[in-house]
Amino acid sequence: MYSSGPLTKATLLDRIAEGQDIDPEYAKKFKIKRRGKDKDDLFWKFGKIHGLEYIAYCSQEELEACGGDPIALQKLINKKMDEPKPEGPGSFDELVSQMHDQLDDYKQSVLTWKGDKEYNPSDLKKMLSLPFYLSKRQELPEPKRGQKEYDLFKEIYGSYWEKFDHL
Repeated sequence: MYSSGPLTKATLLDRIAEGQDIDPEYAKKFKIKRRGKDKDDLFWKFGKIHGLEYIAYCSQEELEACGGDPIALQKLINKKMDEPKPEGPGSFDELVSQMHDQLDDYKQSVLTWKGDKEYNPSDLKKMLSLPFYLSKRQELPEPKRGQKEYDLFKEIYGSYWEKFDHL
């Protein structure tokens, strides 16, 4: 009875009316109300996509093929989530070199962006610092004195957090 795809207007009206004849203009009375964050077009398109970080594994051609359709984008991201991920660098030095190259490429792409609007200086700073914020989110925050996590660490390991700073 139910499919995984979205319902058409005709199917939706049919289910509401339970098979009775209804005015075809009745569908115009239904509107999805966009409130709060949903008023922003970008949030409306991307805010509900699960695993959006996997967009980094998509090529430009694959993204353009989606044509801005959030459902097609979600299907593409689901496909990328299931694919094997590329192997990492062979050594730490290669990792550092690769990371510096990627940061330089990102910086150049932000600085040379040719959109219909220009960045405000504060937005430009946020965009340039975005990789550092994202890497900070990957690291777990260190507990501070007075937090329950700080006391829990002492209880579990028998020493305070700072004792292991030199490791």
